[in-house]
Amino acid sequence: MAISHNSTSKPKRPFVVTVLLLMVLSYTVLGWFGFLAALRNWEFLQSLPLSVPPLYLALRNIVWGAVGVPLIWGLWIGRRWAWYATQAVAGLYAVYYWLDRAFLADPSVSPLGTGRWPFALGLTAICL
Repeated sequence: MAISHNSTSKPKRPFVVTVLLLMVLSYTVLGWFGFLAALRNWEFLQSLPLSVPPLYLALRNIVWGAVGVPLIWGLWIGRRWAWYATQAVAGLYAVYYWLDRAFLADPSVSPLGTGRWPFALGLTAICL
């Protein structure tokens, strides 16, 4: 008895793409939730002695949330451009993370100011 294969079925998504998709989904969801949290807690954020205005926090989160949506879609449907775009966005995110910590974050909580930068750098390298 021969097993017939449907020639129109798509090949199974590679495991690494699934992991990448879940990572992008996580960062995207966190971005959208961060944006909503900034809007919901706007008055509270304005009362805090932040090193950046609350608008920066809201815009930062909505930008990363919005960037993730087309990446998720492209990875989900198997577009070749999505793989390369995700690599580019991951690199940009890593650069943004370190510039944000170096120039905008409070030194008492930043990995650069607390001596946790080797761990943060290692985590950045693993995620990339």
